Amino acid sequence: MELESTPPTDTSHGAVDVDLAAARGEAIGADLVECQEDAPVWFGPELEKLMEVNLGRDFDFTLRAWAHLETTYELMRLNGHDWEKGKNGKKKKLGLPPTGRPDELGDWIKSGRRKEKVISDLDKFETQWSDWWKSLQPSWRAESRAESGQDGTPWEGKTLGDWGKLVSPGINGVYSVVVGLYWWGCAEKKKASVSTGWENTVSDVECALYGLRAAARSQAQVSS
Repeated sequence: MELESTPPTDTSHGAVDVDLAAARGEAIGADLVECQEDAPVWFGPELEKLMEVNLGRDFDFTLRAWAHLETTYELMRLNGHDWEKGKNGKKKKLGLPPTGRPDELGDWIKSGRRKEKVISDLDKFETQWSDWWKSLQPSWRAESRAESGQDGTPWEGKTLGDWGKLVSPGINGVYSVVVGLYWWGCAEKKKASVSTGWENTVSDVECALYGLRAAARSQAQVSS
């Protein structure tokens, strides 16, 4: 896989609009989710864990968006991009802020990510995960989601700024978001019907991952 040579429309501040229908259209085919050959070495085994339970086609689309995002990050790293280089040349620590993160995710990370967590209190986990996800959003996205009247309303592809804290390549980054969403979905599947809250959130995370990937590709074009 190579980084595309055609830059997205707007390359300022990571503000790149995304055609979500086109992004999904690329995925129509037999192998909806696969580990690409240029993915980072840690990615394949972790992806397999998140495919053990079939959570439906929409979640598969989300896994696919995540696979493409991490592969794009890895290609940029191999091409010389230093993800730990922050503003003014200062080194920054990669990883999502733990504040507000669900307890189960924190315990899993502390254990070296060796054992999947079973959600015993689904309502509590859903609240903690959703609040954490909200806290990770850039201000422009948080405002647009609030204005919609429903935080779970999928993003429509219009980017109004950079992605802030969500730009975090590697195993300490958005992987934790996807894992938590997977655990939540596994718990939902044991119920008589899956909640619309989980379904909406799956779409919202997928959209954010596509937006992050578009911004990364734009950044690669600007720096090349």
